Amino acid sequence: MRTLTIGSHRIGPGCPVFVIAEAGCNHRCDVAAAKRMVREAARAGVAAIKFQTYKAERLATRTAPAYWKRAPGGPRTQFEFFKQLDRFGQREYAILARECRRREIVFLSTPWDAGSADMLEALGMPAFKIGSADVTYLPFIRHCARKGKPMIVSTGAATIEEIERAVRTIEACGNRQIILMHCVLAYHTEPQDAHLRWIGALQQRFPRYPVGFSDHTIADAHLTLQAAAVAVGALVFEKHYTLDQRAPGNDHWHSLEPRGFAQMIEQFRMVQAAMGRSDRRQPLSCERPARRFARRSLVALRDLPQGAVLAQADVTCKRPGTGIAPIDLERALGQRTTRAISEDTVITWSMLERARRRPFPLRRRRIHAQRREPLTV
Repeated sequence: MRTLTIGSHRIGPGCPVFVIAEAGCNHRCDVAAAKRMVREAARAGVAAIKFQTYKAERLATRTAPAYWKRAPGGPRTQFEFFKQLDRFGQREYAILARECRRREIVFLSTPWDAGSADMLEALGMPAFKIGSADVTYLPFIRHCARKGKPMIVSTGAATIEEIERAVRTIEACGNRQIILMHCVLAYHTEPQDAHLRWIGALQQRFPRYPVGFSDHTIADAHLTLQAAAVAVGALVFEKHYTLDQRAPGNDHWHSLEPRGFAQMIEQFRMVQAAMGRSDRRQPLSCERPARRFARRSLVALRDLPQGAVLAQADVTCKRPGTGIAPIDLERALGQRTTRAISEDTVITWSMLERARRRPFPLRRRRIHAQRREPLTV
């Protein structure tokens, strides 16, 4: 799998989860509110904050119907809805980019058209996010991919064939910096619709690229589903972000506040640490006392005189594991004792004649070492 870099953050196996606070337009086109969102996200430990950049007339026709649950009296068309929140331009995003640099948090914004993408590139944005709704908008994907920056591609409502076409389009531009985001394009997403196994399925289908999760579920008090996403392999995590879940609007009520992000990041650290490694199974340092004292050894069932031939009836197996292990019982039987052994004593190899004889493989290695010719130049 490729390891990517966005800002100062490395993304890939063994790296901390790259957490994106999806602020969208929850600032309601208020620069002061947006700057506060940056500050609070940085304080919570978030890696990146992401806004959304668009103009309603470039995004939807004036009659495109709203497909989400509308508040009574709310906008009836997508155009009406998006027009409420499209007042930010280059000046406002430049202010936010500077604030992000000042707070040492990555500035991102999802562009919804080529002009917006170009403007964000001019501001030095280090990666481009393609929203789920644009996964089939190949000319736009191509336009962004040619900028040579990492591409974060959400896959909500897409078939695997559509995802493959998007990936091939990016690769055809010479861009191999791709992050695929499992996503369910429903606001909000019920837990039974989250399908977290798709994270692993995407990783198997696209093994060269990191996979993450763009989460539209409502987080519970224990952040169970969010932690589970990281446990099954999400290396990037995006969650809607607000300063007040009670604020009016489409996104606030299923978003996390800064405190929730701080708790979630702590959960992610714990989960990643708990996952450990899978490439090699071996006892851990924390298990050493248990290996030594909770395992069993051969123990004398009766008093054994010096020179006694050890028989099955002479021994049992008890803790601690500081003597001859039960797995070596057959090797120990038939050996003579080198000293008297009291009942209930742990038997060690030094108490048996076998321990006095040098093992043949070791003797063989030493002879070979003696015959080795010194190097000459």
